[in-house]
Amino acid sequence: MSTQPEYLAAFQGYLQGVSDVSSAVGTRVFVSEIPNSEEVNMPRACAVLAMGGGGLLLNAGSYLPVGDRRLDVRCYGRTPYEAWQVYAAVHNALKFMTRTTVGGATLFWATLDAAEQSLRDPDVHWPFIFSSWQVLVADLPTS
Repeated sequence: MSTQPEYLAAFQGYLQGVSDVSSAVGTRVFVSEIPNSEEVNMPRACAVLAMGGGGLLLNAGSYLPVGDRRLDVRCYGRTPYEAWQVYAAVHNALKFMTRTTVGGATLFWATLDAAEQSLRDPDVHWPFIFSSWQVLVADLPTS
């Protein structure tokens, strides 16, 4: 059975491969948190993917090797507008994603679950846009 970090790494690889996202953030799509080595350069355009809890159990009671999860996304920028631009690129990449396999993990779809919220980090005051997605991923690795 796949682990949650595997599906996060698959979404990271997927987003890094989408031209609009890479134009907005380069390779700065991170899993769980902004790395310490990157903090000195902040705030700047980047996206952070994190586990957002369980899904709606779309496959409850079934033996299908897929599961829905929550994917929380924070899109940062130097300004609220730049954070919004990063969010727009990530939003479109996830919304229009079709079945794809990245690093042995199969991603089926992503649906916006909690619409964007413009926020500031309470500790360092960096602007970011938060959104939460329901995603369907394979529970078994794809070879």
